[in-house]
Amino acid sequence: MLEGYYVGAVERNTASEAFDYETFKGLLTRLFTVEQLSLIKVESDAFRDLLTYCNPRCKAALLSRTGLRSYITSAYERALPAVELELASASSRINLSFNL
Repeated sequence: MLEGYYVGAVERNTASEAFDYETFKGLLTRLFTVEQLSLIKVESDAFRDLLTYCNPRCKAALLSRTGLRSYITSAYERALPAVELELASASSRINLSFNL
């Protein structure tokens, strides 16, 4: 599912097309969830400066930690039905464990 965010993103971002805010937020969400980064890091001046240097158009798309939390929550809620359907159609039992 997340691979879709990256497909063509580099080409779109270097082209003269408009900056894709949804792709940016999806990649930001991926970074913070996959790497298990603290959401407060999104408000770091150093992090924001780096992203803005790489592409000044992303400055307007940077979220606060509460905005990022909301975006992650809504992405989870959108993905949940597909995950439930996939698990329900499994041909064998599935065991999950978590290391909290």
